[in-house]
Amino acid sequence: MFTNPSLLNVDHVVPLKEAFVSGAHEWSRQKKILFANDLDNQDHLIAVYRSANRSKGARDPARWLPPNQAYHREYVRIGRGIKKA
Repeated sequence: MFTNPSLLNVDHVVPLKEAFVSGAHEWSRQKKILFANDLDNQDHLIAVYRSANRSKGARDPARWLPPNQAYHREYVRIGRGIKKA
């Protein structure tokens, strides 16, 4: 449970750089903006501890998993869903 909001970041489950490398470089400017700011998908942008976000960098769920092992399967499922969309 988060108790100190200053320790949080908003994280893209599929980082923008990873999306770009995976094909988003071909998208229109408008589509890139919509992806980066997608608030319609409740799983796309998530609150995470700042330290976890820093350790993740631009890696997608296939190359990085959050410290909470109980969340790994769900995190990978979310990442796959975002990449398929």
